[in-house]
Amino acid sequence: MIKKIYQTTYFNRYQIASIVWLIVIYIVTALTAGVNASPEGGLALILFEARHVVMHSLIFAVQAWLISHALKLPGDLHTRHNGLRLLTLILLLGIGQEALQSLYRQEIRVLPSLWDLAVDVAGGAVGWGVYQYQHRRSQLRHTRKSEAES
Repeated sequence: MIKKIYQTTYFNRYQIASIVWLIVIYIVTALTAGVNASPEGGLALILFEARHVVMHSLIFAVQAWLISHALKLPGDLHTRHNGLRLLTLILLLGIGQEALQSLYRQEIRVLPSLWDLAVDVAGGAVGWGVYQYQHRRSQLRHTRKSEAES
């Protein structure tokens, strides 16, 4: 009975996780938009920016990976098209995040926002790559398992 109810739900765990992750990203963005914690210069600024790039990449890599699982994107001939669609979605989510930050700050920082968007899409590409790697390994495992059973 429980299994039957679970199978008829409209959302799978990756869809829910993807939505929750996006909500968390936007809430953290809203809470930290007015904070300018970047140091003035030197090594401290370089380290701050490096951490900023790593965090943006990681956040959007996780988002892309979750969306890929949520949509059960195939790893076949449509890989390039799915990847482009996914990266376009990541770009749109990044634009939404930058717009939210601009609204809270009441100013638009064009160059930093463009840099953040580039890093977001690069992170999305990493997430898509990880998903593709896992998908292909899974297919290979299933192929080997069926050959062993035959």
